[in-house]
Amino acid sequence: MNTDAVKIIFVGDILIHSYYNKIASEGDPSFVFQKISHALSDAEIRFGNLETVLSEKGSPIDGKGCLQGDERYIRSLNDLDFNILSLANNHTFDFGLEAFEDMSINLQKAGIRTVGAGFNLEESRKISILTVNDISLGFLAYSSRTNNGQRYATNTSPGVAPLEEEIVIEDIKKNKKDVDFLIVSLHWGIEHSPHPTPEQVLFAHRVIDAGVKIIIGNHPQILQGIEYYKDGLIMYSLGNFCHSDYYWGGPQKPYQFRLKDIDRESIIVKVKLFKNGKTNIDVVPMWINSNYQPAVCEGERKDAILQKLKARSEMIKKPDFDKYWNDLIIKKRVGNPFKIWWQNGSLLYKLKNFKFSQIKSLLDLFLMYVYVKFSKSPSKWQMFNPRNDKKPRPFCGEDEESN
Repeated sequence: MNTDAVKIIFVGDILIHSYYNKIASEGDPSFVFQKISHALSDAEIRFGNLETVLSEKGSPIDGKGCLQGDERYIRSLNDLDFNILSLANNHTFDFGLEAFEDMSINLQKAGIRTVGAGFNLEESRKISILTVNDISLGFLAYSSRTNNGQRYATNTSPGVAPLEEEIVIEDIKKNKKDVDFLIVSLHWGIEHSPHPTPEQVLFAHRVIDAGVKIIIGNHPQILQGIEYYKDGLIMYSLGNFCHSDYYWGGPQKPYQFRLKDIDRESIIVKVKLFKNGKTNIDVVPMWINSNYQPAVCEGERKDAILQKLKARSEMIKKPDFDKYWNDLIIKKRVGNPFKIWWQNGSLLYKLKNFKFSQIKSLLDLFLMYVYVKFSKSPSKWQMFNPRNDKKPRPFCGEDEESN
């Protein structure tokens, strides 16, 4: 055994809901992880973001798609030797405080620590320290307000730790003297974007500058790049460790979702962290198969995932990264809708079928262009979502639901 280093395995978002519940009710829940367990064996610490309420208690909140999983999967995560999980995400409180409390207690009973959520702000920000081979690692986790769902912790109410710079930096300065290395989980970013935003990159750099060794990002549900910055390692998003198609009736309206290829591809990152601060990483490409089992992939699929990771990692380092984002949003949210409208019939057809609403749509597109081009607000990046690429934004005379 190497006594001057610790091996840590990081996985992507852990979403155990819908069809996984069917698997659990019809047989052995451990079936889900049969093809991936060997890839998680060689480490002392295993960390992931648990983004499903594993409890049968509570009631769903209104106004969002809620994720609930069979509580027997807590045993499955324990069998995989996960010893710490982040709960700082937008689904931890989907079924209210009773379900959160029940899940937290059962995770603790299974020997799995949690970080990033609690019964008040102080508890949600509390560090969790693991010591291996005389190396102490401190874990913190935070969730962004833009994807937090319904609940941020306050001084008097439960919730997740807020991803706000003042709070994060304050916690880093407070805790870094008590451990050898800090590891911070950030639930952030834009779903299905292959890249973090420029603001995320700058924030990650400030977090490393403040004293963090490793940042593990989650929420985008797509593989993003990995960056070495100074002495730190930043993993912006590893994709989904496990996920399934989703249909839920909901208290007010139904929600449904089908996995696409980008939802199925992910990586496991094995980090060897030495006492002197040096890090070695090993990347393991994986794929969620038709049975919703995460599995190590080989051949062309493995090569394709590694190529994507390389390209997305290189993009982050480019000096014109901000310009890339500007051009991307303008193309997808201004150029594409205008192109669809222009290609939809001849000029004579357009004149015969002209509607006043089209003038408004063109004006909206122009105002959107001005906003993206000149606004300094990071909120403008929220207009990016590849799942809507074929849907004109704003409405440009076509039936969006049919696209």
